[in-house]
Amino acid sequence: HNTNFTVESGPFSNGIRINDGTKLDVTGGSSFTTKGNYNNGIYATDAMSAKPINIVDASFNIEAGSNSNAIYAQGGQFDISGGSIQVNGKYNNGIYIVSQTNSGVVADKVAIKNMNIDVNTPDNTAAPGAHNTGIYVGNGRTISEITGTTINVNGTVNAGTVVNNNVGIVVGDN
Repeated sequence: HNTNFTVESGPFSNGIRINDGTKLDVTGGSSFTTKGNYNNGIYATDAMSAKPINIVDASFNIEAGSNSNAIYAQGGQFDISGGSIQVNGKYNNGIYIVSQTNSGVVADKVAIKNMNIDVNTPDNTAAPGAHNTGIYVGNGRTISEITGTTINVNGTVNAGTVVNNNVGIVVGDN
């Protein structure tokens, strides 16, 4: 509750990392800021399949870097409601949902409710485009519900041309 996490080091640093299936509840005004490469605000492994992740009214901001995620969840029930996610940098994801076993099971329900997700392209003429994703779902996982959620896919102008190769939702393994 009202806890702030800043992840600037890395690679492979996390605000919260869960490996043992412990239940996770993040509520009421907590924030996660991620910079650098291969970092995560919340990282939960396949051991989560026994316990749910519940996130309510939290904000996530991937300020810069690449190959990072606001939330990375392998297996298990995942519910997020309220709050916001800002995806900046390059090759980053807001919510990355996969199953380590490539099978997805009924208990692996994902619900995304009342979120505001902005997928942004940096204003960088040397490296235009970002290839960021708001929500990535792969390896047999499914999302049972997305309601009341706004996903803004924002580009930038580079040399007079709008550049936007971001995606709101990607479903698939490639």
